[in-house]
Amino acid sequence: MKLSEELIVVEDQNKNLSSIVHYKKMMEEIFSNSHVDEKFKRNILISFSATKADNTVYGGITGWVGYDFALLEAIWVERSYQKMGLGKMLLNKLEKIARDNNCYRILTSTNNVSDSLGFWIKNGFELMHKVETKETGFTIYYFQKILSPDVK
Repeated sequence: MKLSEELIVVEDQNKNLSSIVHYKKMMEEIFSNSHVDEKFKRNILISFSATKADNTVYGGITGWVGYDFALLEAIWVERSYQKMGLGKMLLNKLEKIARDNNCYRILTSTNNVSDSLGFWIKNGFELMHKVETKETGFTIYYFQKILSPDVK
């Protein structure tokens, strides 16, 4: 099976992702009175789903582009479609929007509960920081992908 022939990635019509919307509003308020260049004050909410023609959803990605970076909030792929390139396909959608809006990096985080660390590294992300929590035993990993090679 060729994944690209079977699945399409479409923009979600329902963008009521309260945490992202709230964060976007908060950031707009913070920067509304600042000296930040106007081109960095825009925020673009990103939400895509990977579906078949029958509208069955097999994966998705949410995040936003703002200022000079993109923040990837969540990405998921149905277990039966993992390791087939769908996650990369979704990530490429977000990356294209980020590049088109002059972002120089994508930021994201994950934890040690999922087996996604290899996914991030394979897709060009580098580990920036990790935080281990004693209470839960979780480790949170913070990643970035540099889109512009002359910026670190």
